[in-house]
Amino acid sequence: MFHQADNLFFGRTASGAVRILKFTKPPADWPLAKGTYEDAAIDIIIPMEHWASIVASVSALGEEGLRFYKALDFHNGTR
Repeated sequence: MFHQADNLFFGRTASGAVRILKFTKPPADWPLAKGTYEDAAIDIIIPMEHWASIVASVSALGEEGLRFYKALDFHNGTR
């Protein structure tokens, strides 16, 4: 998983969804997207289509011009 900062982690699941984990203190072991973490303060799974929409929406040009599909293709490694 990717550690952004302050015990906030992002990881890709086998389905292509993105899992976000936030811990109040550093985890004992590096978290995995497929792991179980009872001590996580936040544990969210974002479907890949929603993730692509988030990425496109927060980009400078937004979702106009089919950028959602470009973000989805990029996320899935198809382009």
